[in-house]
Amino acid sequence: MRNFVIAAALISLFLVSGSGLALVHADSQTATVKVGTRPLAMAYDSANGYVYVAGLDSNSVTVLSGSTVVDNITGLARPNNVLFDPSNNYVYVTEYDSEHLAVISGTSIIANISIGIEPMSLGYDSSNNDVYVGFAKSLLSRGDLVAVVSNTTVTANVSVGVTPYAMAYDASSKDMYVADLGNSHVSVISGTTDVANISVGASPEAIVYNPSNNDVYTANNNNGSVTVISGTQGVANITVGGAPTGLAINSQNNDVYVTSDNPGSPGSVTIISGTSKVGLVTVGDNPGSPVYDSGNGDVYTANPGASVTVNGNLEGWLSQISGMTNVQNVTVGFSPNTLLVDPSNNEIYVTNDVAGTVMIVIAGSSSGASSTTSQSQTSAPSTSATSSVSSTGSSSSLPVSYLGVLAADAVAILLVAMLLGRARQRSLRFR
Repeated sequence: MRNFVIAAALISLFLVSGSGLALVHADSQTATVKVGTRPLAMAYDSANGYVYVAGLDSNSVTVLSGSTVVDNITGLARPNNVLFDPSNNYVYVTEYDSEHLAVISGTSIIANISIGIEPMSLGYDSSNNDVYVGFAKSLLSRGDLVAVVSNTTVTANVSVGVTPYAMAYDASSKDMYVADLGNSHVSVISGTTDVANISVGASPEAIVYNPSNNDVYTANNNNGSVTVISGTQGVANITVGGAPTGLAINSQNNDVYVTSDNPGSPGSVTIISGTSKVGLVTVGDNPGSPVYDSGNGDVYTANPGASVTVNGNLEGWLSQISGMTNVQNVTVGFSPNTLLVDPSNNEIYVTNDVAGTVMIVIAGSSSGASSTTSQSQTSAPSTSATSSVSSTGSSSSLPVSYLGVLAADAVAILLVAMLLGRARQRSLRFR
């Protein structure tokens, strides 16, 4: 009888731990890879399937093939942004401290192009295969520049507004839109000419092109709004609240997803259709720029300001949004930051700023598929910063997987009690 009770208890404990582990790890984390210090920017090379990870403080770019480190390219000066050019299979890396643009082919630096002070943002013109690089004219200037680069040669410098922080290419007009963070404008470059300067909300931090309506959207960090631009005119200003930080286009339904940090409250994702708000989703604290996964039609955002304790370690999480619902929160290590979707297998790469790692996550269940993807283009922070992490004190802020674990554990505890109760009854009956 004693053996039966012990066996029942052990089986129940196995069910508790087993169900908990299954739910905690239902997000299918596949690998964690050590990369450079403060990995804040990534790019996918479709020619060889490599992922390039810029380590801002390690002055290096780590080259990954899946979860394997292919090479670690050193000798860079605070690389803060990365872009892949499919016309020549080159990877372009801005070097914030050296006033240069490094050009990488495979795992070798083949050129180091002199650009100007503090190069920060990158854009790609698919009509002529030129690369656009935003940089400062001088440390005291009230207007900055964008260099136009063809292969490894600077062909023009275009005057824009203050602090060209992010870019988006409009495939319909073949114009490059530049978010000027410092003077709250968007500069429109046609070829090598600045053809318009559009007033938007305060501090446009992210910008994205929506191919469904040929409009451009900016996330205006300092006044909680999104500006919609059609051609060279601002046509709408949409209040989203908080401090919007990133944008992504869901090309399955053509909606725009806007992440916002809401001080003192959980972060949020506002969903915009055209010029109207159609949804609001609660996520973790301080959500970063979202990405769209064409493999399952879902949008993901990392929440570096949110944390839970897993096996004694603080973990941030990745929110998976299907349509207008946060369907899952995936634990992805401490201080998750930048996201990248590998279109060859729909795995998601997540940089962990403080740990200096990249975690690879298999995307969750499919909610649909689409063949194109467009996500906000933002520059990595250009100055040293620390990530803020706050403990979550409310059960409602826990990731979905953890709520599932609690429910499973409660069921398992009841099962233990039932088994022990029956064992006791049988023991009394046969005394």
